[in-house]
Amino acid sequence: MRRFYVHSAMRGRGIGRALALALLEHVRRFCSFVTVHAGNDGAAKFWESLGFQPVSQDGYSHILELHGPGRNGLGSDGKVR
Repeated sequence: MRRFYVHSAMRGRGIGRALALALLEHVRRFCSFVTVHAGNDGAAKFWESLGFQPVSQDGYSHILELHGPGRNGLGSDGKVR
């Protein structure tokens, strides 16, 4: 997911969560995992509250598995395959 922002004046109203959940529900049919780059601690906490797991990977900071264990594209070393 790229460029996901909620204006600071609109934060704390559930708008970001509602949008993210709707997008994740839609993409479930097409992908086995979703990645994001949380640019700050607040963003990291937001994504983690939606079930994303922190990972050390170039280009993104968190991943969410959508279709069950072993289908997230990560090898046993945590790197994307």
